[in-house]
Amino acid sequence: MVKTWLRRLTFILATGYILFFYSELMFWARARPEDSLANWLVTWQVYSLSGYAMLSAIVGFRAKRRWALFLCGALFGWLTEGVVVQTMYEAFPLQISWTGLAWHALISVWVGWYGMRRALQQNQRRYILGLSIGLGCFWGMWGMWWWVESLERIAGPGEFAVFALISSSLLFAAYWLWERTAEDGFSLWRAGVIAIGLAYGGLFVFGAAPAAPLAVFVLPPLLLALFLTLERNRRVEEPGSVLEDLQGKVGASSYLLLWAIPFSAIAIYTAAWYLGARIPTGWLVYAVTTPLGFILLAASIYQIWRGGIRPETLD
Repeated sequence: MVKTWLRRLTFILATGYILFFYSELMFWARARPEDSLANWLVTWQVYSLSGYAMLSAIVGFRAKRRWALFLCGALFGWLTEGVVVQTMYEAFPLQISWTGLAWHALISVWVGWYGMRRALQQNQRRYILGLSIGLGCFWGMWGMWWWVESLERIAGPGEFAVFALISSSLLFAAYWLWERTAEDGFSLWRAGVIAIGLAYGGLFVFGAAPAAPLAVFVLPPLLLALFLTLERNRRVEEPGSVLEDLQGKVGASSYLLLWAIPFSAIAIYTAAWYLGARIPTGWLVYAVTTPLGFILLAASIYQIWRGGIRPETLD
């Protein structure tokens, strides 16, 4: 019993670190002045809680297809950006997508958590290498943005390399632990769902709403739309979820290919540093992913609602 609970906790924490890596460490691309080991540990735990909510939605609403998965990613993104912090309401309505949909749901969940794990599970070495290089190049190019945006804290190539190698090493360990505990690492627990709901409800009522009154009119309708659409998905979908599709052994050579992520990022970042490039890559990413987040949200809702309800799912 204790061993089972430890495996489930490890699974949730591994999920939390994967989401923490893509959502925070890759986003900031350096250690900020206010960062510390204690701060990172707390943030990791917060992402583990948000990840637990996402995993519960995936299992509870039978998210087997990419559209339902994106909506579960939207839940993760909006809980993070609309409850834990209030950036979701700063540039309304664009911030509905940035970063909850544009980064969290799209990059962290679709690509980093699901896409890479799916490639690893299938041991698709060419795809793993290509995706790793792509993520690394994106990371290195995105890191240039902070040279333009935050002049008081610019990380040199050496500092970026250390940051990238250490954080990526922990990411690879999280993928490995996820694999080792995936078989019995998560099951829907009603008490856990109630607890996480009460926790985020309390944070919203006593934290987000007083700090950003607009939150009262924005987040509840969005979460209601997610719930109704995902409930529709549960009624039309066969039992199971993407978690079952992600289980399986991963070869050692597949894990070694993941090192292309930090090395590609370091190569791009270092080349840009010595070439003196000061490219506002953040605006490009924002201009592409923000509308894309809205488009994918609308497409996901449409794709789920357009499906017919099979008689056996009405019981």
